[in-house]
Amino acid sequence: MATSESLNERRRNLLPNEVSDNKEDIQLIWFDGNMNDSDDYLLTQTMLIELNSAVQFYCHFDRCLDLIKSIKDEKILLIVSGAFAQRILLQSHHYRSLVAIFIFCSNHQRYKPLMQEYNKIIGIFTKQHDLLESIKEKMNLVEKQTLTFSLFDQKQKSMKDLSQESASFLLHQMLIYVLKQMSQDEQSKQQMLDMCRDYYKQNKPELKKIKEFQQTYTRDKAIEWYTDECFLYKLLNKALRTEDIELLFTFRFFIIDLCSAIEQENQLLKTKETLT
Repeated sequence: MATSESLNERRRNLLPNEVSDNKEDIQLIWFDGNMNDSDDYLLTQTMLIELNSAVQFYCHFDRCLDLIKSIKDEKILLIVSGAFAQRILLQSHHYRSLVAIFIFCSNHQRYKPLMQEYNKIIGIFTKQHDLLESIKEKMNLVEKQTLTFSLFDQKQKSMKDLSQESASFLLHQMLIYVLKQMSQDEQSKQQMLDMCRDYYKQNKPELKKIKEFQQTYTRDKAIEWYTDECFLYKLLNKALRTEDIELLFTFRFFIIDLCSAIEQENQLLKTKETLT
């Protein structure tokens, strides 16, 4: 539970309409025309930031709709107050990037008919805890669904795929090859962690994970860290899917270990198959 001190700090630091560079696959948006700086709102905002550091808070309808229209590379999860649910659903439900809608209100029954009309509505929530748990569950599902870009087994691509995307594909393969040839040092590790700390500067759980990584990480734990679904999983997946060269370079310290670990696992699997 957030303290009064942390809420006061949140009042000073919150910039509701500052669109930051989203380095994850999910864009969380909360739209409420009555949003203010009361403790309840600020506490919910703080908790949402811990779920999605690029979360955006809007009380102006047109600005929120403009943001939804502009997003192409991320999957949008939208939280909307009951009072504005019908209006924003009419104008945004058809956008492909918008994959889930959560209605946060004080009267569940009043807005229940909307669920029959709009299939992207996940649920109608009157309690903060229930809302956050449902968002977490949907985020985990979306992250797994968007993880379709393979870092290691590009042989699955057909010749047709290669002819259509040859430049991008070859550039990506060359980049991964170059990264794997680079030497690892404390500077490359620190550069990666500094970027992560800056991105998650208002996200205490992720900052705790980053600190744990810095203090305990060893290369034999690369796969374990990647599958932990923390900051590494979120940022690296987005970088791979969008072929973000700058971000992939920043993660070179970890990518080298991850590639090596997966190649070793693959070799062990082949050896077992040969023996059987």
